[in-house]
Amino acid sequence: MALGIKAVLEDLAVEVVEIATSGPDALTAADRHRPDLIFMDIDLGEGIDGIDAAVAIRDAFGIRTVFLTVYLNSAIKQRAETADPIAFLDKTASRAAIAKLLSSLSP
Repeated sequence: MALGIKAVLEDLAVEVVEIATSGPDALTAADRHRPDLIFMDIDLGEGIDGIDAAVAIRDAFGIRTVFLTVYLNSAIKQRAETADPIAFLDKTASRAAIAKLLSSLSP
């Protein structure tokens, strides 16, 4: 899934600096690269999840997140809102949906 999103972003001329596979890896990558924006899967498996990682990254570096998920119920969304996300996207979001989101962020 991550490689598919990466391909779409690169096709839209967005530089993808790294794909992290865990919350701690996401924190390390954010510190190393200081990107303008992070696309974060809410479910990162064991350890800290994408929500906790996004909150930590926002607090430490001021970097905001677009959350990716396949299942977003009200409890998860409420918890994810603590990260002050830019948006929520389905993991299977189309190229057009991602392009529309990115164009809405451009000054």
